[in-house]
Amino acid sequence: MITIAAFFCLLSNASAESLDFPFARPYFENVGDREAIPGGVVTAMAHASNGILWLGTQSGLLRYDGYCFKHNEFDPLNPNSIAGNFINALQATADGLIWIGTANDGLSILGPGTERFRRFRHRADDPNSLSQGAVVAFANSDQGMWEGTQTGLDRFDRQLKGFLHFPAPEYAPAELEISVTDD
Repeated sequence: MITIAAFFCLLSNASAESLDFPFARPYFENVGDREAIPGGVVTAMAHASNGILWLGTQSGLLRYDGYCFKHNEFDPLNPNSIAGNFINALQATADGLIWIGTANDGLSILGPGTERFRRFRHRADDPNSLSQGAVVAFANSDQGMWEGTQTGLDRFDRQLKGFLHFPAPEYAPAELEISVTDD
């Protein structure tokens, strides 16, 4: 009992840096090369709750399961392929969805356990489409998924199956007042 008490006293007086525990040091391992990761450049990353690591590149989306990479890229002949190849942003959600933002081609949503992507693009004739083609960031909230674009924020509305738009002040119509409140 005295040994345990002394050990806890030592721990309470020691900082994490001064303890020499092997698990306290970060461990890094190279897992891909230019063949596994096209161009060797990763532009976005998301870790899903099932342990899969998703990597965005300039040449598509990679799925890494700890053993091998699977490459997904845009195929104009396949309506279930990813929307575009240059990936800007990734977000994994608790319900297993992977949200993929592209540089110019809108966004895709990959459902859990599927190989099918649902595409969303900007269409000038549809006010419920994305506000524009470049999706640069995601933020998940109780209200839904927010998409950062080059002209402001969009929020995906599941009932509408479309997007609500919140333009940045320099892109907002003159009659639109934008305010930020803290709930």
